[in-house]
Amino acid sequence: MFGKVKPFIPELKMKDYILFNEYYCGLCMSIKYNFGNIPRIALSFDMTFLAILLDSLSSEVNTSIKNYCIMHPIKGTISKLNNDILDYCAFSNTYLCYFKIEDDLKDESKIAPKILKPIFKKYIKENSWKIDINYIDEELNLLKSFEKNPEVLNLDDISKPFSSLIGYIASLYYKGYVFENTLYNLGFSLGKWIYILDAYEDLYIDMKNSKFNPLNAIFNELNMPYDTFKIYIKKRIEFTLFNLVEDCKNNLLILPLKKNREILWNILSYGLFNKLTAIFKE
Repeated sequence: MFGKVKPFIPELKMKDYILFNEYYCGLCMSIKYNFGNIPRIALSFDMTFLAILLDSLSSEVNTSIKNYCIMHPIKGTISKLNNDILDYCAFSNTYLCYFKIEDDLKDESKIAPKILKPIFKKYIKENSWKIDINYIDEELNLLKSFEKNPEVLNLDDISKPFSSLIGYIASLYYKGYVFENTLYNLGFSLGKWIYILDAYEDLYIDMKNSKFNPLNAIFNELNMPYDTFKIYIKKRIEFTLFNLVEDCKNNLLILPLKKNREILWNILSYGLFNKLTAIFKE
């Protein structure tokens, strides 16, 4: 479900391409310092975007340092020096990975989630950011209950728990600031975009294997086969996703950004559009 929010490199300036990689590597190093090496496998583009977004609202001047890791053992790589925002995103990244592991456990044929769950579970207890874990668990449990009984729901209802979760994570770091609600709204729209696009991307596999898919459960009342249903639903889902991208961009425009404006605009304007069109072409 994660990894869909990233820049469109052909439209990036070289300085912004370097900048994105510095945040990406900085987040990776923060995960290492706070949780160890194993959770680094969960490093995501989505949390890199959040780190860039949150840091763009700070006046603090970041410095970059050279690090060496298993991926860059000889030449090394340049990364943002660890700070509170990277630490916050590192925790959020680790917790969301734990959620994905739990979600993957529904597929009993997968071995990796069974191995990773107890490893990641100990990390999510190390919560120094006052993240309301009970609230997150409630939203995830609500999502699970909706997915078990989707007949009476619409797409807005079934996607709301995940959307609310992403909105909460996107805005919590700046809780009490005048732009807190704008961050929440951006995160909410982005979370909804991720949830719906993920459902569309998985539609063929889910229908083939008779697994739950929110689009199939809500809209396929006539029990259409995949090829017919995909054509039937495509324009409706496409319209919804494009509107969500516009919501994200509109919220970005009213945030008091102090830096990183061009790369954030690239991600929301070109990156999301590129990912969306690639999946629809498939």
